[in-house]
Amino acid sequence: SKFVYNRNIEDKTYQMFIANADGTGDEKILETTSPDALDSVAWSPDGERIVYETFGSTAGSQLFEMLLSDRTSRKITDKVWCCGMGGVTWTSDGSSLILWGRETQGPGQIWQLFYRGGEAKQLTNDPEGFSASFGLTADSSALALVKSATTGRIWVGPADKPAAAQPITSGAGKMDNNPSWFPNGRILFASGSGEIGSLF
Repeated sequence: SKFVYNRNIEDKTYQMFIANADGTGDEKILETTSPDALDSVAWSPDGERIVYETFGSTAGSQLFEMLLSDRTSRKITDKVWCCGMGGVTWTSDGSSLILWGRETQGPGQIWQLFYRGGEAKQLTNDPEGFSASFGLTADSSALALVKSATTGRIWVGPADKPAAAQPITSGAGKMDNNPSWFPNGRILFASGSGEIGSLF
């Protein structure tokens, strides 16, 4: 198996690499220079393409894909998120991507981008917004979300109706974030106050 990662060289050069799971055999597959920066990346379930975010020379963040067979790239949607993007994640069937995006300077929301056609659908519309830190189950049936508030809590709900999510953690003065689903249905997450944190 392999993984993909980005390297930022002094905010001037941005590189994308793929490597073996043990860190060996790294190969540079893309390089851009400022102002065209690289950020979020997501490897497709079929292993044939990598979707990645670019920003800098345009009015916001856009999504492109690279076909690994010939290293060609193309824009996959005309949608532009003017004020940030993150957490780009493929659904298990490869039909769409779930991501966090900000259309305005207001709070960020969760979006679904349909791979075929590039249609973007806003899934949440919460006045406080959600964090770019979220977890999608292996079968893409449920999302674990983090609300963007002074106190961070983990919320869980159906992947197709995130607005129906309910909080599963509570407590004042702490931030719960970075949820990740185990195959058995349990959720691993970080929780902390100030500079002290723990995994649960």
